[in-house]
Amino acid sequence: MANVLVAYATRAGSTKDIAEAIAEGIRESGHHVEVEQFQRPGIGPAYEVPTDEVDAFVIGSGIQNGAWQGEALSWLGQHAGEFDGRPVALFNVCMTAADPGKRDVALGYNKTAAAKVGEVSAQQTFAGRFVPAKVGWFTRLVLRGASKGEARDEVDAEAARAWGRSLAGQLVAS
Repeated sequence: MANVLVAYATRAGSTKDIAEAIAEGIRESGHHVEVEQFQRPGIGPAYEVPTDEVDAFVIGSGIQNGAWQGEALSWLGQHAGEFDGRPVALFNVCMTAADPGKRDVALGYNKTAAAKVGEVSAQQTFAGRFVPAKVGWFTRLVLRGASKGEARDEVDAEAARAWGRSLAGQLVAS
């Protein structure tokens, strides 16, 4: 049994839902999984895990304006040298992923995070949820054309669980 950290940054909550579903999929293989949310500076204490106790990392972020959340990128940067020799998977959650024709664009949002990690064992993108009340005015303006400003929920928890099951075999040695 391996110890796996699933950690994420979110604004509207869809990344939390995806992270928990990924963790469920990994747990189905008998691994111990800890799920933690990175906190925004000034909102709460920064999550700190003793990385020497983790066998594999699954790190994700909600995407806004084409970028990972700062708290996730900051954590990755702070711990960059600690990932060597251990599997790291990255995921993002964004509305771009709801369009199968834009999968490569959505996966491209992981590029900055991947550069901080070094070798990435697996990566994925998942469609999220657009909650106008939980995003700033600029994001609402940008997404207005795509969603007409209306709330949308494209979260597919089963797809996230399935990816978690596949990660259990790819990322961790039993």
